[in-house]
Amino acid sequence: MTVAIAAILGALAYDGMSRTRPRANFNGVSAELQSLVHFARLHALAEGVSVAVLVYPQYRGEGSQGRIIVYQESTNPAWSLFNTAAALNFDNYDPAVLAAAAPPAPDLPATIVTTLDLSSGVNFGPDVGLAVAALPFPYNGITTNVACSFCNAGGTGTRANRGAIVFNSRGQASFYSAAGNALAVQGGSLSICGTDLIAAGTTSMSCGGVLATGTFTTSTLVVTGVSGTGRTFHNG
Repeated sequence: MTVAIAAILGALAYDGMSRTRPRANFNGVSAELQSLVHFARLHALAEGVSVAVLVYPQYRGEGSQGRIIVYQESTNPAWSLFNTAAALNFDNYDPAVLAAAAPPAPDLPATIVTTLDLSSGVNFGPDVGLAVAALPFPYNGITTNVACSFCNAGGTGTRANRGAIVFNSRGQASFYSAAGNALAVQGGSLSICGTDLIAAGTTSMSCGGVLATGTFTTSTLVVTGVSGTGRTFHNG
């Protein structure tokens, strides 16, 4: 009897841990994402040069999907990742290679500051984003009903579904879905969802390709253009 009770208690404890692990993993990724974007802005202010946060929702790593690259631009604008005439630009950039522009001296080269691959069980999404009608000021007017408001939806290979937040030396943010001009928006949003964290419901949605009927636990980072500051909103 004692052994049977111990076995039952052990099973209950394991079940509880199996339920809390996805939540802890998701919360950790959410906090890391916000910290990474905040760090990129501070890095741009400290170095006096533009710093880009490159977002690749469909990049597949070892047991994960989704990659973010923090890329410090060269001091030569002609070698900017967002200059369509540059040999290495956002349209042909390969997130698996992690290349950086290297203009001749005395201009300083671009550098890869850091990268973040999302953990297993966390994807960029869902396709409906935060799924709220409006956010409070100063985030009202920023699109939040998509997984990534500044990412392109088409393309193939390295050009498929990517976007970027670029912080200038004053900490202000611009948003890009391709090389060339910045998007004419007042801010941007980027959502992540837990593939194992689903609340019952009747709506079908996708979390980075994982389909479910219900609502995925979602964390959405919203960044304003004028100040470059951000805030994370949670749903679920």
